[in-house]
Amino acid sequence: MNSSVIIDNRSKEKLYKILKKNNLTFVFNKAITVLKTDPQAGKRVNKDRIPKELIKKYHINNLFIYDLVRKHPGWRLLYTIKPNGKVKILVVVLEVLKHKKYDRLFRY
Repeated sequence: MNSSVIIDNRSKEKLYKILKKNNLTFVFNKAITVLKTDPQAGKRVNKDRIPKELIKKYHINNLFIYDLVRKHPGWRLLYTIKPNGKVKILVVVLEVLKHKKYDRLFRY
């Protein structure tokens, strides 16, 4: 099943700056291609582990984490899945975080 992928408007400008600055555009586009065909390709975060600030900011009830660079871990894509009509699934990209910021967000 193919899904649609969009980037949340609240983080779009910041996201593109991060991708460009860190030469992540290629791997980001590759991740989007994967998520279009397999929306659950990322690791699902248990509901009780979703950071409250993300729930408040994006009004989400599910969260997935996709490692952007598997050979050199450290960049993660955070996204949520929402229903979009009867058959379509909408993948909403929320943020791209470096490992250190990710750890702070999830309080590791």
